This record gives sequence, structure tokens and C-alpha cells, in this order.
Amino acid sequence: MHFAGRTVRYPQLLVAGLLVLLVGAGLWAGVTSADAFGAYNPAWDGLQDARTIVGETDRTVVVAQETSEYGTLDANETTAFVLSPTSDYGPAAEADLRNFVRDGGTLVVAGDFGGTVNPLLSGIGATSRLDGTTLRDEQQYTESPAMPLATNVSDDSRVADVDELALNYATVVDPGAESTVLVRSSPYGYLDANGNQALDDNETLASYPVVVTESVGEGQVVVVSDPSVFINTMLDRGDNRAFLSAIVGESETVLFDYSHAGQLPPLVRLTHLLADSALAMLVTGLLLLVGGTIAVRGLPVSVPVPWGRESPSITSVTLDEASITDLLERRHPEWERERVRRVAKSINRPSENTVNDE
Repeated sequence: MHFAGRTVRYPQLLVAGLLVLLVGAGLWAGVTSADAFGAYNPAWDGLQDARTIVGETDRTVVVAQETSEYGTLDANETTAFVLSPTSDYGPAAEADLRNFVRDGGTLVVAGDFGGTVNPLLSGIGATSRLDGTTLRDEQQYTESPAMPLATNVSDDSRVADVDELALNYATVVDPGAESTVLVRSSPYGYLDANGNQALDDNETLASYPVVVTESVGEGQVVVVSDPSVFINTMLDRGDNRAFLSAIVGESETVLFDYSHAGQLPPLVRLTHLLADSALAMLVTGLLLLVGGTIAVRGLPVSVPVPWGRESPSITSVTLDEASITDLLERRHPEWERERVRRVAKSINRPSENTVNDE
């Protein structure tokens, strides 16, 4: 196979194809995440779809690695999500979130166990807590009783377009004294205290709170008993998508807080670093410039010669055996005829060859 006067063999094409695949795979790995509830995770347990949905309007979507980013936003126009944090926030980080809410921000805190969520709720001044026991419903559910449908929705305007929430191994919320319950389970819900996946005599059927909201300062804290309502695979079940839109409301900015949960993809972290540091951007630009210069100077470049103009350097021609014989005789007049013939024949044998005639 010939390209620009150069013979390219199939192994070379295979290597080039593999390089393209490797580069593509590297770029994909650099911009996606496998972390549960990850904003850049396109798999079933990620939040990539939620991030896309809230950003479809003119909203600004912020993926925060530090709680200090709360202080850079207009709290009155921002809804922030903290979904199933994997580590405790600590006093300094809790203060950042507390100030955000008290200044008028809306903070959505979702988890299915109270381990890291309840201390955070306490730290920001909210009184609601997660119970931590699994909610089941033998009557109203999707795939199994452990995936109940919460069908008791209040007439609050914040959930006006929501008729039911599809849950996935959720718990329930113990509301604070000043909390407003937005969504409850169906009347057939019960807390599986002993984990035997059955309704026992000491377990009570009731309509349990799964979404509550309460005022903290000038803002609102919304507590959701299941972060899974926002993941990719659950958004199109029940009215979960409508619930996400209702919670975000008219906010101009939506923040996903990953300061205490998972890691951002490498290229996304690099983008954040460059955006936050002029020095890092300058150094990266210089490195790219130097690397590009080295690459360009170190690689051979083939320049096509327009028809009717002679090349000042190398002309690529494809020769048959007779032409090769003639060329060898002119260049090596000392060679015997038989030697010229043998060399010309051996050169022409593998395939049609391209010879650079200087």
C-alpha cells in the first residue's frame, strides 16, 4: 500500500491502529470515573446523567474538590449536593457548608446510612437524621421489596410534579422538630430491623418519611434517605428525574460536592488545577510548546510537489525492474551486467517498490 510515495505495510497499519485505540482509551479513562455517585461516571451507579440534566439550561455546574468553593458562589442562587460522603467533613469543612446554608443556599444531603451523613447534618445545624435501617415495601415496589416506591407525596410546591420516588435499598429520615416532610413511603413500608427481608411481628407498617426539608438560617437543608434516586439507572424510574429538577428549581448554579467522596478523573483534575493556578497553566503551556517543537523537528515531513514544478530535494518515483536496472548501471558502471541484473531482480521481487532518486 502506497501513501505519498512511501510503501506502508499492514503491520505498520496495525501498530498505528493500536496506537489510536490506546490513545482513545487513555483519553476516555482520563475524563471518566468508576466511583459510585461520581459526576463523571457514565455507568449505572454514576451521576453523569444528573450532571448533564441540571446543566442543560443556562445553569453553571460546579464539581467541587474543596469546600472552600462554597464561599465563591452566590448562595441564594445555588443548590449543592452532598451524596453519600465516604469520610467525615470535620469542623472547618462543616463551617464552610454551614455558612453557605445560613447565607441562603440550598444543600441537598443524601445517604442511606447515617455514618458520615448524620455528623454532617449536626455540624451544619440541621436537626433531621437518617435512621440507617433498610426500608422495605411488599406492595409498592419496582424490582423487589427492597426497591420501594415512595407514593405519599405532599402538596408542597417544591414537589408539585412528583407523584412517586423510586428508591433503591433506602433508609428513612427522622425529621427534626421544624422539618417539613416532602415525600413518604407508601402505607405498606416497614423497617427491616433484623435484616431478614420479611415483615416480623415487631416491625410496623407505616408511611415513613424519605425526603424532608428544614430551614437553617436563610437557607434550606433537604435530607434524602437514598442517594440512588439521582444515579443514572434510577433517573428514569418513578418521577426521579422530575424530583431532581424540582429540587434544583430556579437555581442558577448547581454544585456537586466531591470534597469527601471519591476522586475526579485525572484530566478533569488537571483542568481544575489549570483553572485555579496561572502558574500551572503557564508551565503546562511551555511544556506543550517545547514538546511540540521537538516532535516537529524530529519527525520527517513529506511535502508534495505540485505538478509542473521540480522538487529541489527528493522526488518519489515507482520503478519497474527495467528502470531499476538502468539506474544501477548509471550509478555503478563498474558492476558486471549479471550483477546488475541480480540486484535489480532482488529489489523488485517483494512488491512494487518506491525508490528515492536523488
